[in-house]
Amino acid sequence: MPLQRASNNHNHQAKSTITPGITKTAGTSGRTHKAESKVFAANPQQEAAIAHTSGPAAFIAAAGTGKTSILVQRLVRLIADEKIAPESILCVTFTRAAADEMEKRALKALKARGVAAKDVKGLRVVTFHGLGHQMLREKLQWKPQELNARLLSEIGRAHV
Repeated sequence: MPLQRASNNHNHQAKSTITPGITKTAGTSGRTHKAESKVFAANPQQEAAIAHTSGPAAFIAAAGTGKTSILVQRLVRLIADEKIAPESILCVTFTRAAADEMEKRALKALKARGVAAKDVKGLRVVTFHGLGHQMLREKLQWKPQELNARLLSEIGRAHV
């Protein structure tokens, strides 16, 4: 289903769908979350994504629609309110820049809620490629350099 936006005085309101474990959302308006440096106003679908507790969740939306803010607020809620161990949480995104931004915002928001950085060391915010690389290293028990060399060797053979 394509994402749609409706304009309202230059503020975007979302037209979204929620399915179990997956939230499709666009735009922000509604309840505000102040744990991040800027105020994030969540619409009802985003609020449902933040409050989601039963199992994994995927947030699918266009660029600039608040996915990172949703994930950060969900992380803060799970760790600070629900007392979920950070090492039990895995956040996966596409780019290293997005992963770095998400981790930075999460640590800042958790600090604002009184959670010390040392208490969230186990939180994993990674890229899909990084997760795959980590899984291969753990499963094959190879050092990163050995895995990289073998992967590059295989890629080189595939292009010959």
